[in-house]
Amino acid sequence: MPLKEHRSCLRDTWKGTCQEVHEKRDNTIKHVSGKTWYLLHKRQDIKQKINKELR
Repeated sequence: MPLKEHRSCLRDTWKGTCQEVHEKRDNTIKHVSGKTWYLLHKRQDIKQKINKELR
């Protein structure tokens, strides 16, 4: 397989994979509301405070 053809196949594989992952990520993020993000961050902060106190 010539080098240009091999490079082209690799590029197409990477592009396809990145597009699949990006689309999946976009679909999951669209369904999370602003209030949900707020609650997720608040929960994360509480967990960090608890972990700091336990150390």
